[in-house]
Amino acid sequence: MQCFGQLSAQPQNDARTVIDKNVQHIIDKKDDPSQNLCEELTGMSFFTRAVQLRCLKEAKAKQGEIGLNLPDIDAAITTLAGASRCGSD
Repeated sequence: MQCFGQLSAQPQNDARTVIDKNVQHIIDKKDDPSQNLCEELTGMSFFTRAVQLRCLKEAKAKQGEIGLNLPDIDAAITTLAGASRCGSD
């Protein structure tokens, strides 16, 4: 996403397709447990969710520039932001 503006037209189209599918996958799987590769545990990883949240915030910020169609991104960001608080309000 950071290099999108440096691409020519056809590579931008290809990148847009890949970015859209990848970000949509994160949105679709945000509530699924993940695998911790270091400890081989499956669960709701704080670190995985933090990375997902960072990616979605970046995609939202660049949504207009890249031309992404992600209608569920705001709800996913809200869900992940709430999950990252670890109960501190």
